[in-house]
Amino acid sequence: MLSSETQSKTLIYIFENDGSWNDYHDAEAFLKFISPYSGEMLDSSAFKVLERELPFYNDVRLLQVSKRGESDWGYTFFIENGYEYTQLKGLREVIMETNETGVLNLSEENVHDYLKFYLIFSNDQNGENSRVIEGQNSEFLSGLSPYDQSRFLRKSSGVNITKNEKLSLYTVQTRIWSENNIYDAVYDVAFNGVVTPKQVNLVGAV
Repeated sequence: MLSSETQSKTLIYIFENDGSWNDYHDAEAFLKFISPYSGEMLDSSAFKVLERELPFYNDVRLLQVSKRGESDWGYTFFIENGYEYTQLKGLREVIMETNETGVLNLSEENVHDYLKFYLIFSNDQNGENSRVIEGQNSEFLSGLSPYDQSRFLRKSSGVNITKNEKLSLYTVQTRIWSENNIYDAVYDVAFNGVVTPKQVNLVGAV
């Protein structure tokens, strides 16, 4: 059984549709703009473009592109910031460039969402990313059996967020999943969006 410590505010969904994703209003023009993509011409008859707001940004949208009926194609993501489009492909510099335009608006209510977003779209030196598992309602646990969920959430210390005005940062304690392991981790998230790992402790394999 899952303890109360595994419960937390559900974070934004990046891959699954939790009802916050909508059809992009200008999908055909956008697909034409990014074509050719990986040698393929994209159009709205074969590809779908969804958009969602991001709670930690002002007037910035996340765009998700996928191929209709072909899950193996996966997803590709872009940030729409005004009239600028930037592909998210594992480079934290892309996120920081967006932050530097003045659109970042972190708070205690959305900094955990930002951390999830940042870790998914920032690869480490091995090309791997990390995924925040905020609790039982995580999108990454959707559809799993109670047993499999318990493997991800075992020994959880829960989520803790503190704000330090003097140092201009938030400290976030959370559970993360990377490759085949889960970790309890603590990150400093500066008000300007810079993320620094303070502590990452292996819990075990999943």
